Amino acid sequence: MNYSILIKSDSRFPIKRKKIKEQVEKFLNRSGLTSPVEISLAFVGNKKMKQLNRQYRNLDQSTTVLTFSQLEVSSRERLYPDSRFHFSPDEVLRLGDLVICYPQAQILANTEGILVDEEVNFLIKHGLRNLLKGISG
Repeated sequence: MNYSILIKSDSRFPIKRKKIKEQVEKFLNRSGLTSPVEISLAFVGNKKMKQLNRQYRNLDQSTTVLTFSQLEVSSRERLYPDSRFHFSPDEVLRLGDLVICYPQAQILANTEGILVDEEVNFLIKHGLRNLLKGISG
């Protein structure tokens, strides 16, 4: 399957891009998608996450993960009433953006006694489920 997985991160966060891409691809393969997909992931600090959470959710605190869908269900239903997903004219399914707070993932990993990579993987899966839930019928 053709996936475009864009990852943005501050250099201070030791993320493993190749492993993250593989995990996203594995998740998307199991989701039953049959078209090209584009998704972006951003790893940010507490300050940026708090700003985004305040701006979009009216909560003045940091959080672990935020999802921003690029698709609107009402538009999808209007344009493609018999389709499970809304496609752009180039037939690429642009799921949206995942924003993960790396310091929050570190805190949760320490609390749960797991590796930060495991917590990041959990947060990615959680965000992907939210994006897919938002566009499925």
